[in-house]
Amino acid sequence: MKSVEAKGRNIQEATENALKELQVGLDFVTIEVIEEAEDRLFGLLVKPAIVRATLKSPTVEEDVLSSEESSEGQPVEAGTIQIVNMEVRHAATDEDRPVLIPSEELIVKVNGNEISEATEINRDDIVEIQSKVITKENGFFEIILDKEKLEATLQLMPGYIEKSLAMDDRASTMLELRSKTVKKPYQSFSEQDIFNELKKRNITYGVDEQQVKEALKRHETCEVVIAKGKPPVPGQHGYVEFFVQHEISESKPKVLEDGTVDFREIRTIPVVEAGQTIGHIQAPVEGEQGTTVDNQPIQPNPVIEVTVKGKGITREEDKLLAVETGTIRVIDRSPIVQIDIIEKLVHTGDVDIKSGNLSFVGDIEISGNVEETMSVETDERILVLQSLHGATVGAGTELVVKQNVIRSNVTVGKVNENELNIREKTGELLSAIKRFHQSLLQLTIANRRSGQTGSDIATVVRVLLNQKFPTLQSQVKEYFALMHDKGENDVLNINEIVQLLYGTFVMVDGRVLKDEMVFVLIEDKLDTLHRYYERRLEPIGRATLGSVQQSEVFCNGDIYLTGRGAYNSTFHAEGTFVTNGFVRGGSIYAKKGIKLNEVGSGFGVETMLIVPKGEKIIINHAKEDTVLQIGKRIYRFVKERSHITAQLDETGAIVLA
Repeated sequence: MKSVEAKGRNIQEATENALKELQVGLDFVTIEVIEEAEDRLFGLLVKPAIVRATLKSPTVEEDVLSSEESSEGQPVEAGTIQIVNMEVRHAATDEDRPVLIPSEELIVKVNGNEISEATEINRDDIVEIQSKVITKENGFFEIILDKEKLEATLQLMPGYIEKSLAMDDRASTMLELRSKTVKKPYQSFSEQDIFNELKKRNITYGVDEQQVKEALKRHETCEVVIAKGKPPVPGQHGYVEFFVQHEISESKPKVLEDGTVDFREIRTIPVVEAGQTIGHIQAPVEGEQGTTVDNQPIQPNPVIEVTVKGKGITREEDKLLAVETGTIRVIDRSPIVQIDIIEKLVHTGDVDIKSGNLSFVGDIEISGNVEETMSVETDERILVLQSLHGATVGAGTELVVKQNVIRSNVTVGKVNENELNIREKTGELLSAIKRFHQSLLQLTIANRRSGQTGSDIATVVRVLLNQKFPTLQSQVKEYFALMHDKGENDVLNINEIVQLLYGTFVMVDGRVLKDEMVFVLIEDKLDTLHRYYERRLEPIGRATLGSVQQSEVFCNGDIYLTGRGAYNSTFHAEGTFVTNGFVRGGSIYAKKGIKLNEVGSGFGVETMLIVPKGEKIIINHAKEDTVLQIGKRIYRFVKERSHITAQLDETGAIVLA
């Protein structure tokens, strides 16, 4: 039989708690004391009383008593009345009539007539008790589609009914009804209602009917995916499969599982022979169409054939052949791949006063050092098998120095400083205008909710510029001065962009500010311009150096140090900066993140590590004179720390994980 255990401050309270849980009277259970309550200590109960209440099973005696009851199930003792499971049982006689006292929370009827005060019950009276609905709340459901319409989610909140029920009570000559409140789930809609809504919205693909049924059975607030579309299978753009090595390095230095970097694959500049097959043009592969949950096709992204340009090569069907002997230089900016066979200058020995400076139109390979005051320049690649001592070296795409760089000035890759400035200023202005637009939307919505009308967009813009964005007008004026003479015939319509910015934020012209869509237009144009310069300035250079001392290194791409480390040097990488060694003194800026083993001198010589907002600085060990800058936030180490990953959190503060 069903039994429960209950606790209380004493046996009586524990018993009452058990009866409440079983919703029966004491006559219908047997009580077993599991534990007595222990004495209180300092006013606190040490151990509660525990009882086990078990519903009684029918016995022979009960069967006999049952046979003695009337056909209505009345109690044996004359003149009594009791409540069992919302059913009234009474044994009224002409001489002994029990009294029933109704409750306002229940409907009580005697012979079909509702009573509201204490009433004597006669022998043949039929007494009914009905519950009262206190609250009835309808549920609701909603079907939400994701942005791509690949999933339909059922958001379901069932309703409920809260009503009063009569509590069971033992037989008595005078019975006052007691009530309890019960809250039960109430489903005001059916699975058919959900299927009808799906059909109404044409959601017919990938519907899982079982998920709908299971969700309704749960009788609780839930979210369930009830339909799934078929995402498109992306295709593959055309590309060049190379059969020859075309980089000084076999690959980018490989990051090993322990976090260190393997630089062992560095080799000489590769050479190809005339007539040699250098690669194969692979045709693009079309993707597969997908289907939304509302049964609409989703086309895969279009694939593009690769376009190969260059000099010293020819194409025979899908094969690429070298027509000249030389080094192969590849710039892959898919779908355009530039492949050039260029000359290679091999300089044996040192570059010094005897040899003179080197300037060449192809790759340069130097077997010795580049000495004091000497310079080496090319638009292509440079490989130095020994060291740089007080030299100036400029490479177009890649520089490898196997040993040391001492008191030298190194440049890899050319960057148009004006375009670099435009890219940075465009990105900063775009972020500022997005914040302004968000504030404008919030203020407009707040005004509408409060019933305020009549303020045009221009008025709201002036208020925001004066109160919340006081520097934005100056920022727009500076951008106007930077960009206004970039040419009316520019394919990007730069003059149109700057005039729109000037009219919106400097003049606050009502003819421009007709509605809020002007800000969407400005953001779209600035985003297009920013992405254009991002592509133009995409890092393609690489510098792989040994140890570096008292030098300046700029690379339009990644910088890798393969030696012990760097002393008092300045590095600027438009890509990443990586070393297994140490960095002591000087500074590093890397647009795409920094990863190094050890930083700082421990003697008060400051070492600065700088990355933009959104990038990370990863350090194995940092000393107390290390300074980190991420975006505009700065963090100074006051003690040594190890195993650090520094980045900005959602509030814009630097956190060290």
